[in-house]
Amino acid sequence: MAGPAKLPCARGVALATQSIGPPCASPGWVLAASIMGSGLVFADGSALGVALPYIQRDLRATGAELQWIVASYSLLLTAFLLLGGALGDRYGRRRAFAGGVALFGAASMLSAWSPSTPVLIAGRALQGLGGALLAPSSLALIAGAYPGDARGRAIGTWSAVTALAAAAGPLIAGLLVERASWRWIFWINVPVSATIVIATYARVPEWRAPDRPGRIDVLGAFVATFGLGAAAYGLIAGASERASAARAIVACGVGVLALLAFARIEARAPAPLVPPALLRVRAFRGVNLLTLFLYMAFDAVLLFLPFHFTGVERYSPFFAGAALLPLIAMLVLFSRWAGGLIPRFGVRRLLVAGPLICAAGFALLAVPGVGSDYASTFLPALLVVGMGMAVSVAPLTTAVLDAVPSEQEGIASGINNAVSETAALLAYAALGLVVLAAYARGLATELTRPDVPEALRAAVLDQSDRLLDIRLPPGAEAAAATVGRAAATAFVGTFRLLAWIGAALAAAAAAVAAVTLSGRAPQGPSKVPVTSGT
Repeated sequence: MAGPAKLPCARGVALATQSIGPPCASPGWVLAASIMGSGLVFADGSALGVALPYIQRDLRATGAELQWIVASYSLLLTAFLLLGGALGDRYGRRRAFAGGVALFGAASMLSAWSPSTPVLIAGRALQGLGGALLAPSSLALIAGAYPGDARGRAIGTWSAVTALAAAAGPLIAGLLVERASWRWIFWINVPVSATIVIATYARVPEWRAPDRPGRIDVLGAFVATFGLGAAAYGLIAGASERASAARAIVACGVGVLALLAFARIEARAPAPLVPPALLRVRAFRGVNLLTLFLYMAFDAVLLFLPFHFTGVERYSPFFAGAALLPLIAMLVLFSRWAGGLIPRFGVRRLLVAGPLICAAGFALLAVPGVGSDYASTFLPALLVVGMGMAVSVAPLTTAVLDAVPSEQEGIASGINNAVSETAALLAYAALGLVVLAAYARGLATELTRPDVPEALRAAVLDQSDRLLDIRLPPGAEAAAATVGRAAATAFVGTFRLLAWIGAALAAAAAAVAAVTLSGRAPQGPSKVPVTSGT
């Protein structure tokens, strides 16, 4: 849900099977509201990736500021996702869902209006907070409204429709950017959010968990937010030559200390967000480490791929959005089919095969150069990555469920979703640091030529943290083609490095599955995966 190209098929969610609340007189309204709210978030997330290059040009954002535009969302969503579920259980899931949608809509209005990058970053952070309230209650409302077998069909409908919303996001973004402005990607959320809130309060009944928790680990959530935020700031600041290296190191150190303090808080909290006992389960640790590696690779590559399309290949905004559709189509079409392979092969084999297929796809993304043909280079790579993710989704959900007792499935899947969002945050911060540093070195190498004056070279290198959005100084217009070729070549080399890092991370995820997971097929009806996500 956070950042570019977030897909409902790309995150696994397990729901407790306990019946909650009174029977719902109008479950169709519950399903419709949940689909609209989740679809709004998924479409917005997948649309943002296409819009980022144009946001950068309009607001003159640096590479570090672009990282914060996507990372601020993931930061708040990651830190408050589990707290959002607990608030819904305590104060009412309809209230939490509607409040999350309303906050998401208000934050979208702030993002659309933003006159500067800091305001847009603030808007995106508030969107993440809204998503943390919205996401857990969305599926929990469905679970309460639909008993027994009907629940699985309802969640399947939710998954299919929100997947279509995610698929439509890049196309809608391309049209809006071409015909109007990137700001309309956010403006369009405002009336939709208002409609969802009105429909929710008019037609959706309130639900609460049968046993409302006595305490909520608010302190843990805020300490986790501070720790993740400080570490992300240090990593992103470290990529900017204008930032103090000492300040970046101190921020990373403070972040690590805060996360260690979070671990101590969780060990002593009466109702911890992350129960320490779960982390002592070998298979549970393994599946979360696998999730971290695989989604770091996926999110990092999908963040910078639109820049390749628009800045190097010069695709139109609409075609740049359409270029991502094959990957989304593979996820939508084959995730359920891959789930059917679990009884035959077991999760271990599939979670070795899926990430290895992804690794091959990421390696193929290292092939395209400047002016590459889409059909023979990008398309095969995206199809392979999409197939690898499709093979991984359902087994990943099942592995989370198999690792813990049935009564802990809800919290286990919530932790796994938080890990997947942490992977996104690390992808934007840590791998973004690698990208900006590699691009600066590549650009310096490309500009070391006799026809580039030293003054022009210095002026261009001073803007290396802007990636492909380089502004020439007055009087240097004649060198535009030379600088443009140098920037494009440097970016291609940098993206190839990122693709190979993604391949290595995906291969590491496969190795983790091979070492930590059981090769047995799932046993019993309680371990059937739900291939949907937050």
